[in-house]
Amino acid sequence: MIRELIRERYEGKSIVLLGFGREGQSTYSLLRQVFPHKPLAIADLSPDIRSNPSVLHDTNLYFHTGEGYLAALGSYEVIFRSPGIPVWHLVEGVENAGGANSDGIMLSREAITSQTELFLECYARQVTGITGTKGKSTTASLLHHILKTAGMDTLLVGNIGNPVFHFIDLIGPETQIVYEMSSHQLEFLKTAPHTAILLNLFQEHLDAYRDYEAYQLAKVNITRYQ
Repeated sequence: MIRELIRERYEGKSIVLLGFGREGQSTYSLLRQVFPHKPLAIADLSPDIRSNPSVLHDTNLYFHTGEGYLAALGSYEVIFRSPGIPVWHLVEGVENAGGANSDGIMLSREAITSQTELFLECYARQVTGITGTKGKSTTASLLHHILKTAGMDTLLVGNIGNPVFHFIDLIGPETQIVYEMSSHQLEFLKTAPHTAILLNLFQEHLDAYRDYEAYQLAKVNITRYQ
């Protein structure tokens, strides 16, 4: 289902992967399954990603690394953003000096997508999303354990360390998906899980947000589009 969605939506579009950690690598793997020869790009602060074994022999891959790695984002039509990379200051409509950052980079919100966004488009009705400043992993693990003990087909995915693209071939029509969601995964969502659990909110992780209200609004995205 996701493969077909990716093929139809991004066939003729330029794509950059923002961040190449665990989630970025799983996004790359799935995109390469769908588009074996399509030119792709990766933007990441670390130049070491060029020597990652998964991309070492890919001749249709381009890199933007080092301190200016964000500057290239505006050249692409689709940005697959990994969680934890703050780009709020680059997005149209932010309230800072002149509406753009000091480098003059400005991104369209519509250009930014993620694993979470595409996954929810396909499987939202099967997903219980769990977020909060404290207790996400404990609550998600407990709920998954309860469902599994009850004999249900269930998966535990998301911010707990399990990128969702790793599990798409294990999902059947009755699979109940417990998805731990960070504020970074929720920040630009335009889709929400069928069931949402918002545990609590505290003033933490504010280094990645304009202010506490912006952090709260990112979390509340878990219910905004239900």
